[in-house]
Amino acid sequence: MAYKKQPASLLVIALTLFCVATLLPVAMVLFKFSTSIFQQPDYLQSIFIDARQWILLGRSLVVSLGVALMACLLGLPVAFALNKLPQGYRNGFEVLLLIPLFIPPYVMAGAWIHLFNPDGWLNTFMANAFGFQISLHSIFGCMWTLGVSFFSLVALLVSQGLRQLDWQQVDLARLSAGKRKVFLVAIWPQLKPYILAASGLVVLFSLAQYSVPSLLGVNTYPVEIFTQFSAFYDETAAIGKSFPLLMLVLFLIGVQYKLMSKCTLGGSASKSFSTSNRNKAQFTFSISFLVLILSIVIVMPLVSVCMHVNSLSVLQSTFDMAKMDLITTLKWGVLASLIAIVVAYPIGYFLARGQGRLRNMVDVLGWLGIAIPGTIFGLGVIEWMNLSSGFRQSSYYQLLLPFAYVGLFAPFAIRVFEVMFHRSDLAIDEAAAVHGCHWWQKLFLIDLPRYYRFCFVAGVLVFLLVLSELNVSVLLVPPGLSTLSIRIDNLLHYGANHVASALCLIIALLVISLIGVASLILKISLRVLK
Repeated sequence: MAYKKQPASLLVIALTLFCVATLLPVAMVLFKFSTSIFQQPDYLQSIFIDARQWILLGRSLVVSLGVALMACLLGLPVAFALNKLPQGYRNGFEVLLLIPLFIPPYVMAGAWIHLFNPDGWLNTFMANAFGFQISLHSIFGCMWTLGVSFFSLVALLVSQGLRQLDWQQVDLARLSAGKRKVFLVAIWPQLKPYILAASGLVVLFSLAQYSVPSLLGVNTYPVEIFTQFSAFYDETAAIGKSFPLLMLVLFLIGVQYKLMSKCTLGGSASKSFSTSNRNKAQFTFSISFLVLILSIVIVMPLVSVCMHVNSLSVLQSTFDMAKMDLITTLKWGVLASLIAIVVAYPIGYFLARGQGRLRNMVDVLGWLGIAIPGTIFGLGVIEWMNLSSGFRQSSYYQLLLPFAYVGLFAPFAIRVFEVMFHRSDLAIDEAAAVHGCHWWQKLFLIDLPRYYRFCFVAGVLVFLLVLSELNVSVLLVPPGLSTLSIRIDNLLHYGANHVASALCLIIALLVISLIGVASLILKISLRVLK
């Protein structure tokens, strides 16, 4: 007996809110671009003939591909090392790998700038040992900084792919081939979708980055779009320049959707860890390698930040100075998280249980919020806001930024609920139907007591993303207010090292604390579902 589904009106309301928050800003950018073409016939020609624009777009693509390469060089060995560990150790290291992923890239960039200063201890050591120094204010520095922020995506996704390997196929290949041919014939075809999907995600996320290239003095396409809007106040030029980047991102989203559809997520390991002497040696080497990598990408930058804070008095005075920014960020982050949960819950249920073209279309559109650059999204929200001339003067203007956060990050919460409902037992739905439960009775008496921890995890995920968001915040923050990310970015640009380091340390500690709490709650939630 099929479960009496929730009313279609709930799904319609959720999809409407999702379309307004996520899709409408993108549509507004396309609409503004189209109207500009009709009003100014030479508008399109000025965009596509401008050689400087194509150079910037090419540079952005080169940086993104370099970041993906850097992330693969770091992430692939980490993925293989993770799969040499028992499940308990592996789960612990996977939680640690989330730290560089969720600490804002501009925070890590500030730490690496300290380390690679001409008089920094790392460059001093390199000058004494090798006779040269490395400048972080370059394309390579941008690749390195973003690469160590996003390598965890590659490590975690490829690690999942390794756990899905068909080891019978690998063992059969070993009977008649050497190690190299076994890898090329039996392992690589199975791992390739995961590696390409992870690399594609890194390219999409790094292509949208404004904060790190701006901080390191690398003029990329998002930096140019922001400059056109903020420095020259030329909204039309900013939207025109955003069009080629938007088209490139939409193409990459289509490719990414195809790649992710070939990946199986959430499965268990297909080959267990044994206690042979060989595996004990692999265990020791894997632990040592993972500790070394995490020391380089987490411990070393954070120690550098702590050294620049100097004393607890600096930390206390900085906290007092930025208290209102922190309160504003927390308030908007919590509000965006709650709204994202309400919107994502019914859509996640629909993606997990639904079928047909509408379900597939919603699945594809869900990638827009994940991958659309924040600068383009912010311009779309501004165009949407300009439809009402008095909106800027109204009291609702302060809600515009949380609304934009919901549009950007609700798709991440949708994926959490989709996985949750995929792993849940359909017998519960059938039992509810047998007993004649209404949808609201099942929601409040069965689903929420069973899944409230997942709701918390989805909320924490959205909050962490809000905490690190800068692109949209810079464009939409109301006059007289600021977020923690904007304050840190301004301080890093103007060289207030001690204060900026203190704020970076505060936000890093907050991220680590939230990751620890969310991971513990998620572990308990997965036990409940079993």
